[in-house]
Amino acid sequence: MDAAAFRSENGIQVLLSRLNFHPGKERRDVELRISLERPPEWVKIRRIDEERGNPLRVWEEMGSPQVPTPDQTRRIAEESAVLPEPLPFSYEHGQLAAHITLGDNDISFIEIGLRAQQPE
Repeated sequence: MDAAAFRSENGIQVLLSRLNFHPGKERRDVELRISLERPPEWVKIRRIDEERGNPLRVWEEMGSPQVPTPDQTRRIAEESAVLPEPLPFSYEHGQLAAHITLGDNDISFIEIGLRAQQPE
């Protein structure tokens, strides 16, 4: 598994990926823990996995058309869009904790929204 984290003035982004050249159905649980000075406003996740962000699955479900029609192309784009979802989390003693499960060749992009510090 690979991970990268980035910080901006408005939040933190975490990218998790699990590349496997010989995929199976194995899944790994990941406990994300990040120390924060204040609780986040929100935590969202965008996933690419078998169900989400997978245009191949949508194309195969419609019978693998050699030349998709404009409506089929639109459907593939809509159904495979990588949309943000709320990610349940806890915040205790200055630490955010969230649970993520990654399957083979999954990618998860987590966004943690922080309020801008108010000047005193």
